[in-house]
Amino acid sequence: MHTIRWPRVLLAVKAALAVSLSWVVAQRMPGVIDQYPYYAPLGAICAMYPTVMGSVRTGLQTLAGLALGILLAAGVLLVGDPNLLTIGVAVGLGVLLSGIRRLGAGADYVPAGAVFVLIIGGQDAENYSMGYLVQMAVGVGIGLLVNVTVLPPLDFRSARLQLNRLQGAVVDYLEDVAGELESPGASGGRDWEQRNHDLVRLTGEVREAVDESALTARGNPRAVLRRRRRGLDPGYRPLNVLDRLVFHVRGLTDVLRALHDADRRDWRISEEVADRLAEAVRGAASCVRAWSESEDPGEGAAAVRSRLDRLFDGPVDPTDQEGRLVLAAAQDLRRLVDVLAPPTAPRPAAPGPRSAEGAPPAGPAQVSKCVAAGPRPTVATRSAARSRSLTLRWLEAALRISTARSWEHRFWPITMPTARSIGVRERIAACRSSRSSRCRASRTASRRPFEASRTSRCTVRTVSSSKALGRSA
Repeated sequence: MHTIRWPRVLLAVKAALAVSLSWVVAQRMPGVIDQYPYYAPLGAICAMYPTVMGSVRTGLQTLAGLALGILLAAGVLLVGDPNLLTIGVAVGLGVLLSGIRRLGAGADYVPAGAVFVLIIGGQDAENYSMGYLVQMAVGVGIGLLVNVTVLPPLDFRSARLQLNRLQGAVVDYLEDVAGELESPGASGGRDWEQRNHDLVRLTGEVREAVDESALTARGNPRAVLRRRRRGLDPGYRPLNVLDRLVFHVRGLTDVLRALHDADRRDWRISEEVADRLAEAVRGAASCVRAWSESEDPGEGAAAVRSRLDRLFDGPVDPTDQEGRLVLAAAQDLRRLVDVLAPPTAPRPAAPGPRSAEGAPPAGPAQVSKCVAAGPRPTVATRSAARSRSLTLRWLEAALRISTARSWEHRFWPITMPTARSIGVRERIAACRSSRSSRCRASRTASRRPFEASRTSRCTVRTVSSSKALGRSA
């Protein structure tokens, strides 16, 4: 037996309040509209939804479907009086129109509204249609007002519970894998392939719960206040991390299943390697547990990487299939802990004073050589490269002009090389005027490949144009 939770109780109380208010307001509507007050409570019920945006969407879809049904009935009445044939045609067309996906919850009101107008409205279909539509709109508006003002639902607890459930499943799975590596048969003969499928299914359920929690925050005034105070995340960030963890866990277990000998019920690797791998897997489980408890998993991740580096006493033979599979499992495990605690690259040492041997500190020239991976080009080399580049561009322009068929094709080959060369010279001059050594280093590193790539592109274009010109001749 399912227990009735607080959100459902709150929704029932708000629905009762919205129906009562709509009934009171409907009886005080002007004109002929007050003759149909019973449709206002119906509109209030249609607008009650667990989320604010859900209420808005359902209410608008209901009114749209009802308006479409009234228009359909009006078109039928223009043809003839309500009878067996016209009512059947109206219902058939209404069912066809209800297939529009954008109508959503209001799809059923298309044929129902048409039938109500034709049968109940009868000869007074105009007043009935007006009262029906207006009273439904009044009820929908009151329902939305009640749902927004009276404790609008903001449910992040369900998503957190589902995330904790997935975290526990990942930790238990890694613990079972470690136990199976230490002593085969410790996990009770559980099928890892089936557990991988269950883990994927559980991840999908958690994603649905997080999506539903995110929907409760859309258009919710409580979500605005909460975002200002402590931020608002229904659980997408931990879900992304868990999704990546599940991916690497599945890869790890798939590799380990290939290392398991089903006939002997033992591993195809040495007991020492299996024990070291089990320690690393158990350390990864501890990292996931620490991350789920909002602790720093960096120290545990470093220990796991250290254990993985010591799996083998020497280099692995490339022809050894079991050794390559173990390395693949270690790579999956390394990536798993990298998700929780990315490794930090060592920072380069800052240039200090002159050493005892008299070597100068690292200056612009040294940095330039490090970046460009070669000596700095001379002035003559740079001038020759620019001359070759401009020559190739003008040669390409001449070939294009000779094969052009209109004045536009003759104009652009002349102006574009000049504009490009002017822009390149301006950028080089601006970089030269800078006093920053980094700018000079990056200029030296980037200009050489830029000039080389530009020259190669121009050469290819020139050769291709020459071939095309030769064929046309």
